Amino acid sequence: MKLKSLGTPLSSLIAVLFVVSLTGCTIGDDENADFPNCGDTCSDGLLECDFTIEDSDDILALSPCNSVEGSLFVEFSDLSSLDGLEQLRSVTTDLMIRHNSALVDLHGLSGVEVIGGSLWIYENHSLPTCEATDLRNRLFSEGWEGVVCIEGNMPDECGDDFGEECD
Repeated sequence: MKLKSLGTPLSSLIAVLFVVSLTGCTIGDDENADFPNCGDTCSDGLLECDFTIEDSDDILALSPCNSVEGSLFVEFSDLSSLDGLEQLRSVTTDLMIRHNSALVDLHGLSGVEVIGGSLWIYENHSLPTCEATDLRNRLFSEGWEGVVCIEGNMPDECGDDFGEECD
């Protein structure tokens, strides 16, 4: 299909929106947009793509899954907990939890036994460092040997920074 530009910014925007609607791409703030490139649902408990949690709707969308084949990002949210993700058992690439100003615990990740890549937990200023180190220690006890970065969370009796330098 060939589109002719009419030369005005509005017509250009309309042309872009038209092409986007034909290709199935999604425009908007929802980075996951109903799991682009990985299907519409978590089929058979498996989500085959990277997934970003930014709000409670994202937790609800991921709640049927027990495995993410890709990376899981929890970032730039106002969530205070990750409750609703207890059934999640594995993330095949990285688990990154960063820049969540209200996050106070990681209890929702209590079922995670396997991470295929690195564990990054940083700049969550309300999250006690012990929450992050408890997750790390549990993964180590399961035999995981990945790269760990824990820094910039709320200092407590567990300290503040562990592992690699976070970027």
